[in-house]
Amino acid sequence: MPQEILADSLQPDMMSVGLIRQDTIGYAMIQNYLVQDNLCAGSLTLPPRLRAGSYELVAALNLLEPTGKPRFVFRKRITIQTLEQPPFFLSFQIDSSISSDMLHISVQALPTDPTAPIKKSNFISYHRPGNKTQTQKLDISGRATLKIHINKSDTTLPVLYTVTNFNGQSIPYSVWLPVQKKIMSMRVCLSPLKGWTKIVN
Repeated sequence: MPQEILADSLQPDMMSVGLIRQDTIGYAMIQNYLVQDNLCAGSLTLPPRLRAGSYELVAALNLLEPTGKPRFVFRKRITIQTLEQPPFFLSFQIDSSISSDMLHISVQALPTDPTAPIKKSNFISYHRPGNKTQTQKLDISGRATLKIHINKSDTTLPVLYTVTNFNGQSIPYSVWLPVQKKIMSMRVCLSPLKGWTKIVN
């Protein structure tokens, strides 16, 4: 029996696009676009003074759930680079083989000029979402090892926000952690005749 195709009752007329810097959880820029006949066209020009780093491009229509949150959201992580020479070179290496509940992150900072001396007052500050900021000094070679405890039942973003201060300059950087969330599975058994619901893990 053929089914009647119902007309789409969702008629968005606005799409908002935002560029979020990952180390600050704040909007770097946001722009609205008009939607006509279910189509939206436009361009997003990056400001000249936008700093290089890790960002997330987010787009949402003006269709909201009863809770007030957007019904449809598009997210894409991007990296914005610059042709300017960075104040220093920075690298992170993650080792998860030592312990199942802890990550060891090796940090290395080096001056862009190999002949430049390394000062003694270098340090890195870091924190997980919702946690207090911690600080650790870099050794005379610009190295440090961060020990990050991992809780698989944690629902926050698997990211470590860092700011490295080296030779009087600072670089913010977001390190995405290889954390696998523990997903609980369950079966729901319904019995309309007996009037009960049973959840089986």
